[in-house]
Amino acid sequence: MQGIDISNWQQGLDLSAVPCDFAIMKATEGTWYTDPCCDGWVQQCIELGKPWGVYCYVNGGDAQAEADFFIDQCAGYVHHGLLCVDWESGGNDAWGDLDYLGSVVDRIIERTGVKPLIYASASVYDDVVSVADDRDCGLWIAQYANMQSTGHQDAPWNEGAYDCVIRQYASTGWVDGWDGALDLDKAYISAEQWAKYAAGDAAADEGDDDMQLTDMITDGTIMGETSDASVGNCLYWAEQNTEKILTEVAALSAAVEALAKAQGADPEAIAQTVEDAVKAKLDGLRLTVKAD
Repeated sequence: MQGIDISNWQQGLDLSAVPCDFAIMKATEGTWYTDPCCDGWVQQCIELGKPWGVYCYVNGGDAQAEADFFIDQCAGYVHHGLLCVDWESGGNDAWGDLDYLGSVVDRIIERTGVKPLIYASASVYDDVVSVADDRDCGLWIAQYANMQSTGHQDAPWNEGAYDCVIRQYASTGWVDGWDGALDLDKAYISAEQWAKYAAGDAAADEGDDDMQLTDMITDGTIMGETSDASVGNCLYWAEQNTEKILTEVAALSAAVEALAKAQGADPEAIAQTVEDAVKAKLDGLRLTVKAD
């Protein structure tokens, strides 16, 4: 699968206009920053049926606090989107301390049951691979052939030189739908495997005969839009939108009641109006699945 990773530097990017199979968003940095663009893109990925993930950029200082901040800010994403740890030298006071990196990863696993991907440059592959292997985590490795502009590549330069789940092969990507440079990535897993990575122990705890969060719904229809998505993502979408609908219905009921009192309308007719409005909203949440 071909994808992109983005942060507030790409504010305004419309994922429906940019060709990509998946997207990974910056969620937090250290214990002080939450990316304001992250959730909007997460919700858009869910609506589009695209696999997605979020990452924390490590600053150093307190490994447990950084991991806790990440999980606290992303609590609603756990078991739905891929979790990643961004290990770079810039702004990282713990750079070179693999025990610190391991502690961040361990805390995420402890709190979520999810083994996050570890992002790092190929220049430190031999170091971070030991951290990943000790915890059975996947790697997301960055290495570029050059800094020239490029589109999505089916076979990035030096592909296969190291074992990784995702390869970031450009930071100067140029694709339709966005007038600026993008990080381009290639995932060596399917959408179904992505969902299993994201689910972590939630997938392992479910019975083989039951529908699982990681199961893929093919040709599912949400709010009239047809796409493929995991069961977990569909349920997360429904949960988020049900809350919005309940708020709207409460406001509608109050408005109708006030109007009825002002105009002396028939209470039964008013009740029917509210019931029809609720039914119309709930019908919009219906998920249909095309059987093979």
